[in-house]
Amino acid sequence: MSAPDSSPQQIRTVTTDLLKINHPIMLAGMNVAAGPKLAAAVSNAGGIGVIGGVGYTPDMLREQIAELKGYLKDKNAPFGVDLLLPQVGGSARKTNYDYTKGKLGELTEIIIESGARLFVSAVGVPPKQVVDRLHEAGILYMNMIGHPKHVKKCLELGVDMICAQGGEGGGHTGDVPTTVLIPAVAELCKGHKSPMTGQPVQVIAAGGIFDGRGLAAALALGASAVWVGTRFILAEEAGAPRAHQEAVRTAGFDDNVRTIIFTGRPLRVRNNPYIANWEENRQQEIKDLTSKGHIPVEWDMERMGDDVDDDTMDNARPFLMGKAAAVVNHKKSAKVIIDEMVQGAVDTFHANTSTLSGKMLEARLEQAALLKKVVDAIKDLVQDCNFDCNDSGIALQAMDNSHVALVSMMLKSESFSPFRCDRNIALGINLGSLTKVLRCAQGEDILTMKAEDAPDVVNFTFESAESDRISEYDIKLMDIDQEHLGIPDTEYAATITLPSSEFQRITRDLGALSESVSIECTKDGVSFKCNGDIGNGSVTLRQHTNVEDEDKNVEINLSEPVALTFSLKYLTNFCKASGLSKSVKLCLSNEVPLLVEYSLSNNSFLRFYLAPKIGDEE
Repeated sequence: MSAPDSSPQQIRTVTTDLLKINHPIMLAGMNVAAGPKLAAAVSNAGGIGVIGGVGYTPDMLREQIAELKGYLKDKNAPFGVDLLLPQVGGSARKTNYDYTKGKLGELTEIIIESGARLFVSAVGVPPKQVVDRLHEAGILYMNMIGHPKHVKKCLELGVDMICAQGGEGGGHTGDVPTTVLIPAVAELCKGHKSPMTGQPVQVIAAGGIFDGRGLAAALALGASAVWVGTRFILAEEAGAPRAHQEAVRTAGFDDNVRTIIFTGRPLRVRNNPYIANWEENRQQEIKDLTSKGHIPVEWDMERMGDDVDDDTMDNARPFLMGKAAAVVNHKKSAKVIIDEMVQGAVDTFHANTSTLSGKMLEARLEQAALLKKVVDAIKDLVQDCNFDCNDSGIALQAMDNSHVALVSMMLKSESFSPFRCDRNIALGINLGSLTKVLRCAQGEDILTMKAEDAPDVVNFTFESAESDRISEYDIKLMDIDQEHLGIPDTEYAATITLPSSEFQRITRDLGALSESVSIECTKDGVSFKCNGDIGNGSVTLRQHTNVEDEDKNVEINLSEPVALTFSLKYLTNFCKASGLSKSVKLCLSNEVPLLVEYSLSNNSFLRFYLAPKIGDEE
């Protein structure tokens, strides 16, 4: 997924997959208040940024998209465009008019040419031919709604996503509360699929969502992502004027109001004396004007003409914001806002699921091959071991039967998506049994590991990435009394990083001559030497930098010379992990075990510790 600044994915939904984003967070298209810079920042951080405005001309839209793409760190990162498309004429509001001024077809082609991933229609629905044209170009179509009665029309048009915005939201909004609207819309969408993707129509939640608890609640109510506006007005990258940001930052719980005086449609804004005067003293005037197709504020400004004072003029410019403004008080970067929202949702799920019986561990690996390679690398050293699961990830530590070598593995929680562990638990598993089960997975299969509370078995599910095939296996757990050794931090005298394939070749070649190898590291390089019954062997490596292929580099950091002897049988076993990493790190100091480390993604690792041979053992 194209998001250079994104934190690792922790919440995966159908919507994150469809939009190719890491996090189920969309920036609301808030005209100038959002803007291209903020939209790009949201996309860079793993969400999807959406630009939107009132009355875009084709040239304006081209400029806005070009500016957005200029800020994208990955030019292929997804973004969206939001247009206001109210119904005009017939039974529609008399104040409605065509914001596109007859240019919707041209605007649509610009959106298609730009490579946008998402098109959003607000305050109305687009013509069917526009939806079909977008789908032909592979662009997802989402429609904003504020009432369940609008779902039917969207489904008939072939909508891919419906953004249901509750009355707490800023800007144009209905009066149905978010917690009532989302489940109602989710129920109406059941059984309906997108004609373009074949996936169920997705519900996106909006209205009053500003932190991780709101994201978690939205997902629980049936949404698969959230559309966030007010919180992002106080983003560092937002285009909102300082006065707008201050209006949000200082707003209290009773400081915004829904009014139709600005557009003829209910619009939630920050209240002020001018708006209050309309709402409290001029209601009949509002009704009379809107029934004739007049926008009250526009009519008022024309009526006052040159006599309008500065205060009235300022108050006639609305600051759009939702109810969440009362609790949005601090300016932060878009990335921090997104990361805090995602982590807050994950923490909320963990806090609330830990009190429930049933599933307490769920860890999903995009590539089953990773765990398969790890187990293949250690199964000849360790037969039975505990997989220790906690909120940091899944760890393993075990000695071989001879107590000569120690295996230490850590798969960080960031390696999984999702990862859930409600409490610390040790899963005792026979690696021979686990190997047999993992062989049932194909190379590209997705693996999910699950365990109930107080489990007797651990469940492995393999999901084909290319078909609808799903297979499940249960492995009986063992009660293993295994002591955890405290591994002290060591300042090693020598650290050598070299290609895994090179280390594997050295152990293989020297292993044909002898059972032991001496590793000597000096300022001149590192030497691997052996003496055997049939002869001697030696391989020397010097520091080397390959500009074209960093994986072929040899790096040596030395504080003092060191020379130790080790069993080649064990080193050969360690090299079975070569497929996990293109490089391997060897750490040596006199009189302490050798550390052989294979680094994995997301700061995960597989480490082997091997005691040196001494005296007659050599």
